[in-house]
Amino acid sequence: MNLSQRIKLSLASRRPRTQAFRPAVESVESRVVMSVMDAGGSQYVLNIMNHQVYESDAGGSYHSVGLNIAQIGVDRGGFLYALGLDNKVYEHDSGSKWRVDGGGVSGIGVDRAGYLYALGLDHQVYEHLSGTNWQVDGGGISMMGVDRGGYLYALGIDSIVYEHDSGTNWHADGGGVSQMVVDRAGYLYGLAYDHQVYAHVDNASWQVVGSQMASMTVDRGGFVYTLGLDSNVYEHDGGAIWHVDGGGVTQLGSDRGGYVYALATDGKVYEHLSAAAWQIDNIKINAIGFDRGGYFYALGLDHNVYEHDSGTNWHTDGGGVTQLAVDAGGFVYALATDRKVYEHLAGTAWQVDASGVSEIGVDYTGRLYGLTFIDQLVIQHDQGTAWHAVGGSIIHTGVDRGGVLYALNFADHQIYQHDGADVWHPIRNNVAQMFVTNGILYATDLNNHVYREDGLSWTFVS
Repeated sequence: MNLSQRIKLSLASRRPRTQAFRPAVESVESRVVMSVMDAGGSQYVLNIMNHQVYESDAGGSYHSVGLNIAQIGVDRGGFLYALGLDNKVYEHDSGSKWRVDGGGVSGIGVDRAGYLYALGLDHQVYEHLSGTNWQVDGGGISMMGVDRGGYLYALGIDSIVYEHDSGTNWHADGGGVSQMVVDRAGYLYGLAYDHQVYAHVDNASWQVVGSQMASMTVDRGGFVYTLGLDSNVYEHDGGAIWHVDGGGVTQLGSDRGGYVYALATDGKVYEHLSAAAWQIDNIKINAIGFDRGGYFYALGLDHNVYEHDSGTNWHTDGGGVTQLAVDAGGFVYALATDRKVYEHLAGTAWQVDASGVSEIGVDYTGRLYGLTFIDQLVIQHDQGTAWHAVGGSIIHTGVDRGGVLYALNFADHQIYQHDGADVWHPIRNNVAQMFVTNGILYATDLNNHVYREDGLSWTFVS
């Protein structure tokens, strides 16, 4: 992790702090509100359903003082801060007045000592100092959260969970993790590469609370959801108890507003409402993804890339696309019909990162891979337009719903599973074709028989 850089997020002035203050903070276990109190004793509530901040009146009623808010927190000085859906950090002034204290932020959190932190879209953790000054306390971060004890955690793009000590000091608290969330009660969870969900106990101690999970997310109410390898959506009740909230799903995720979406096998995008209730948000979709800012994208069967606005409103961000992928850094990539890999910049702007590529995919480590069309190499994306080869003599690649990368070698007719770096091991012989459908790996042998991969075994299909 890069923990040395210093930066200022903005240059606007702000009133100085006059006292040290550790506020009373109450996270109400509800799908509706989160409540905090500032230094003046005023209570503020974030309604996480409509993203409004309300201030309590003397009579116990509430009036709105802020709109389009994703998170709130009170720091050691007793000042109220909010993260807007526009990825800006706002400090509350008075009434409905707020001032911008930083931008390009995907998450905020206040630790047990009252220090305010922000996760930048550049994957760095920033600590708020004073005024509009921020300093970088950690780099290479994909997710950040504060647990019920007020401890700050970060998931690095190296798949390691780090706990913050002080300053720029962190220590590793677990590895092999692809996703990390903190639920409404402040419990920290990690989804590991073994497809198990782990709850953080203390120090580097974790316990298994869920198995056979492909992906994990948390909604605006702090409820944890997972996509099982069986294509079911599960909501976490507590401990190792889960209940099914939907089925026939190939991809699951949540946007910057905390809304959960699923791509089903019928090619439709569904938005989660409550319990097992879902509503259709889009149809004829081939893939979905969420970028580092929490913006929601979909690849249509018409080969257009769509960005979600609100409700069932979408706008076109690009065309002529055959595959869509989002890496661990939250960067969106598209493979176009011209066999070029494009990285999404902003709006409808894209830049070419590679040419002569026939397939792309992101594995469970969040790394982007491609298959070159001419020399048939599996290439791993480094950064910018840099790639390096990790395998050769390959005619097809595929990533299953668990994020495992596979490749079919045309020389020996074997399917290989990627272990890491340039290490592979064979999992099936005498294969003529390989394909991944709805996140499931299939193989057609030399006798034209089709088999489905089921964990450590294969099942005859036809």
